[in-house]
Amino acid sequence: MTVDKDIWKERFKSLPSWPCPRCNKGRLVEVEKSLLEAESPRSKDAHGFDEWDPTWIEKRFSVHFLCSDKECGERVVAVGTVRGDYDNYYEHDGTTGTEVWDWYHPAAIEPAPCIIQLSGGVPDDVAQEVRRASTLFWIDLGASANKLRSAVEAMMTDLDIKRTTIVKGKRKPLPLAARIDMAKAKYPEVISLHSVRWL
Repeated sequence: MTVDKDIWKERFKSLPSWPCPRCNKGRLVEVEKSLLEAESPRSKDAHGFDEWDPTWIEKRFSVHFLCSDKECGERVVAVGTVRGDYDNYYEHDGTTGTEVWDWYHPAAIEPAPCIIQLSGGVPDDVAQEVRRASTLFWIDLGASANKLRSAVEAMMTDLDIKRTTIVKGKRKPLPLAARIDMAKAKYPEVISLHSVRWL
């Protein structure tokens, strides 16, 4: 399981080519002329202020993508906001300049590409939680992290790591940390899953 951090960010100067959520082989390619942008009414109203600055502009966008794998042909739509921000740069002669760049802030992608590229043999319940985390990534990052934690819980169950213990005659659920520690005797690489627990 791998994660391409460059395509999982809060904002982009240009929208990336995410992996296809259906086949995981192809990449999402922007459909020509499908990108629509419109400035919000509040943003338009702000142009009248003396203090107005181009970075105040806020637009809404929608764009369609197609999977690059012709056999798949999955169609995906992304929506979000476009906001301007200053970008400082240096010229070859040592002088500096400033320009305003539009930054795309995705709010939702449907269907969502997978945050973690799942290899064959990943149990369905684990894969399902990773897909849910991917859907929530831009909508609610905290909820997305909780779904990744649920994926780790499901993984521990699929590895036959017990879920409960008896304490003073009563059955109690085992914390995820304890389950990971139990699993590391047989699967040492699971120790890295503590980082998901800390999210």
